[in-house]
Amino acid sequence: MNMFQNMSIMEFLQQGGYVLLLLSICSVVSFSVMLERFIVMVNLKSKTKKFIPPLIFKLKKHKYDEALAMCEENMSVVGNLFLSAIERKDKQKIVIEEAMQRNGAKLALYLEKRLSILATLGSISPFIGLFGTVVGIIKTFHSLSLTDAYSSNLVSNGIAEALINTAAGLFVAIPAVIAFNYFTHKIQLFLKELEIASSEAIELLTE
Repeated sequence: MNMFQNMSIMEFLQQGGYVLLLLSICSVVSFSVMLERFIVMVNLKSKTKKFIPPLIFKLKKHKYDEALAMCEENMSVVGNLFLSAIERKDKQKIVIEEAMQRNGAKLALYLEKRLSILATLGSISPFIGLFGTVVGIIKTFHSLSLTDAYSSNLVSNGIAEALINTAAGLFVAIPAVIAFNYFTHKIQLFLKELEIASSEAIELLTE
């Protein structure tokens, strides 16, 4: 551990080399996507919980104009989902279902936006770290080949670069994979809840 003691952030980055710099950028991108998706999910779930129960209540009371106004005021992808159904309340059931399916697909795309970035970073970061590890070891042997005397500094610097990049790759990958699985699970649950509410809305509009 002595090789890492009293090491500043800049020295740490220099020790890791260009590979660590690349992984640092990947880390910033990854955590930015996590934060952005988390905010989107929290806000959308909060609005949806306040929106759907009153909407269903108005549909049960056949207050279609008020329900339509609610959807227009909601100004969200969920509002557009139910708006597409209410606007077609005088159409056949199949027409309403197709409209909601189209908007449901748009909603799924909106929720899954940028998740592919997390999946990609979670997959490639360990390999980038492994590449940095190999580079560090190569540098160690190359430096030793240029001198006849054994130098502990040459060995420790190369090993430090290798270990730092290995750890950095895992540091980026593990949170990215966890976040990807978390958001995927939450999106599936959210869409299932909307599917139930959508089915109820369709039944009320076509009864």
